Amino acid sequence: LFTDGLVETARRDISIGIDRLAGLRERLFQRGFDGGALEVLNNMEQTNDDRALVVVHRRWNASNGS
Repeated sequence: LFTDGLVETARRDISIGIDRLAGLRERLFQRGFDGGALEVLNNMEQTNDDRALVVVHRRWNASNGS
């Protein structure tokens, strides 16, 4: 979940920002989610618009199936 200020700027189309966000998401899947939200925010272009991101990661516990 994210705000448009994270992916859209006056110089960049929203679809390009969404593609960049998706690429950063793929890196999180590969290396793990610890510190992921901050990494994404730091790697997206800074704007004067609101920027918010929610990252939810549920860890699977194989011993109890949850």
